[in-house]
Amino acid sequence: MLVSIVVANYNGEKYLAEFIESIQKQTYKNWELFIVDDGSNDNSQNVVESYAKQDFRISFIERTNEPKGADHCRNIGLDKANGKYICFFDSDDLVPQYAITDRVREMEDAPAMDFIIFPAITFKKTPYDYN
Repeated sequence: MLVSIVVANYNGEKYLAEFIESIQKQTYKNWELFIVDDGSNDNSQNVVESYAKQDFRISFIERTNEPKGADHCRNIGLDKANGKYICFFDSDDLVPQYAITDRVREMEDAPAMDFIIFPAITFKKTPYDYN
């Protein structure tokens, strides 16, 4: 089943390539990725579009209406999503290669659940280096 990944982005150029590559390395392959840009003034669009040219599952969407903000961008991505399940990430996240597989398994094992929140690790350079 298709999983839609929605990411709100604002000036995330510094992190986008590594984030996108972490999604491309997922063990679960049936996904689509929508990166919804919130009016960035960096090179975010070019970064995303360079990956989108090579991977049809990746899309860049520019927010063209108000209000500004991550929530509105997520809603724009949600409107485009085709998946049975939705995953929200941030453009500076790094996603372990098994993350989508684990999320699909958890949702399939708990059909009465509407959503599940998964833990995250905050770090500066390597996992667990930040309190």
